[in-house]
Amino acid sequence: MSPVSTEDLTKLTWLLDGAGEGMPSPKVRMAAKANAALSALILTIASEAIAHISASNDMPWGDSYALTARIMEETAALLSQKNVHPAQVKDMLCQPGGPAIEALLALERVRLRAAMIDACNGAFNQITTQHTDRAEQL
Repeated sequence: MSPVSTEDLTKLTWLLDGAGEGMPSPKVRMAAKANAALSALILTIASEAIAHISASNDMPWGDSYALTARIMEETAALLSQKNVHPAQVKDMLCQPGGPAIEALLALERVRLRAAMIDACNGAFNQITTQHTDRAEQL
């Protein structure tokens, strides 16, 4: 695994800082920024978990990270370039009675989706509070 370059970090920071630019209101921009930052964190955690599972099934770490990156790239391409809705991706991957359905049920039991929504709402509230505090200081 290679270290992240300064250029990569700068690009990620630029993307997160720019979240919501051109949106109609400051509140919408703040929500977009909070959700972009949390999405990056959630995807990072998810990709590490995917790589860990592959490695635990005897795939070398390098191959595991490469496979994970490819999965994330292909999923992003479906969502952004082909305008596939996330629910459609889920439906494509889940066969009745199959392992993907079982995995989703396990995630539902621990309320992963609800926790992710709570995390995004918490980040939005934090950004809103910081924005309000800064405005009051001026």
